[in-house]
Amino acid sequence: MNNRVTVSASNGSVAINGNSYRGNSITINGNKVVIDGVVQDKVLNEPINVVVEGNCGNLDLGDGDITVQGNSNDVKTGNGNITVHGDITGDVKTGMGDIKCSNVGGNVKTGMGNITKG
Repeated sequence: MNNRVTVSASNGSVAINGNSYRGNSITINGNKVVIDGVVQDKVLNEPINVVVEGNCGNLDLGDGDITVQGNSNDVKTGNGNITVHGDITGDVKTGMGDIKCSNVGGNVKTGMGNITKG
């Protein structure tokens, strides 16, 4: 499991499995969260669910649900639902799950699921 979340806002807030983290670069490596290069104490269990409070850069999650409260660049998950309350400037993709977002600058793809604008 190696997932990457890049938060574009300085000291942005991201909740992973209900635990809040703040930083510019957030990586999930194995079952650990790394914030700006510092390994955090909490151990993650699957499935992993990510909620970004505000805007973010690229978000790539192996499996799990993604919610972005603002705008984002590319958003991808292997399997899981994606909800972006703002616009996506790049692509949005999930292998199996629903996608709900506003405007998308790139491509939108789900292997199995619904795509909703709104």
